[in-house]
This record gives sequence, C-alpha cells and structure tokens, in this order.
Amino acid sequence: MTRRTPTTAMAGLLIFLAIAAAAAAAEPPPKTSDDDAAQLKAAQDERVKVLSQLVDVLTANYKLGLVGFAQVSSVENDLCNALLDSTDEPEKRVALLTKQLDKVNDLLKTTRYRRETAQVDVVDV
Repeated sequence: MTRRTPTTAMAGLLIFLAIAAAAAAAEPPPKTSDDDAAQLKAAQDERVKVLSQLVDVLTANYKLGLVGFAQVSSVENDLCNALLDSTDEPEKRVALLTKQLDKVNDLLKTTRYRRETAQVDVVDV
C-alpha cells in the first residue's frame, strides 16, 4: 500500500477536476423551453448557494479539527461541479477552476499546518 501525502492527494483532486471539466464541456446541453431554462437556472443557483454555505461551514470546522479532509474535499468537488454546470462559457469556466484551485491551495496550507502541529496524523488526511 502506498502512502499518500497531502500534496499527492491535492494533485489527484486537481487532475480529477480537470477531467471532470473536460467531460462536462464535451456533453451538448439538451434543448429546453424558456420556462424550463428558467427553472433549471434557479435550481442551479440554489445548488451553488447551498453548497457554498456548506463548504464554508465544513472548511471552518476542518480548521478546528471537527471534520475530516474527505468531507471538505467531497463538498468542494460538488461545488466545483455545480459551478461548472452553471455556465458553458470557456472564460467563466477557466475563472471558476482557477478560483477552486486557490481554495484547494488554501486547504492544503491548512492541512500542512495541522500536520506540522500534530493536530492530525497522515491517516486523518
């Protein structure tokens, strides 16, 4: 069994996000009516709002050591997918991925700090 470091885990997450973005871009959007499109947009906006709040709460709890990395990482991934689903414009998608990369780097810094201060073990990460 190989031991994964936080850097390896983050690299894996970033690769997964890039693949997910490419796969999402390859799928053509289905044709919808204006009413369906408005309902879909409202649902997507609500999904992003709820996931953003959940990410904020879980990230704060992770910094306090109350939740594990896997929970935060999973919700961050869900939020990234929701944000990517909300637009088809390449410039916006790149901006979203760049923003998510910054968030992941911040999470990596927190994970490294927690590891260095013996708040977590490699198994916890």
